[in-house]
Amino acid sequence: MSRKRYALAGLVVIGLAIIFALISFLQENWGADQAPGVLERLVARWFLSGARAAQENQANPLPPTPENLQAGEDLYQKYCAFCHGVPQQPAP
Repeated sequence: MSRKRYALAGLVVIGLAIIFALISFLQENWGADQAPGVLERLVARWFLSGARAAQENQANPLPPTPENLQAGEDLYQKYCAFCHGVPQQPAP
């Protein structure tokens, strides 16, 4: 098979993957504040299958001091809250 055919086959595979991803994105809920769809669960299970085992018994290296908790909250607000939402604060 010539190089041009390999390149064409690769472009077709990439194009089909993009089309599949777009259709999946439009049909399923990808928001972090709702239950995930079938494809999202499958992809997450695949990515996380090896990630958790290596870190399972590792202790958190940061103690829960007020400074560390505030730094974590700031990072969450900056990088995570857009998708995962803001935690509900208890009423005073």
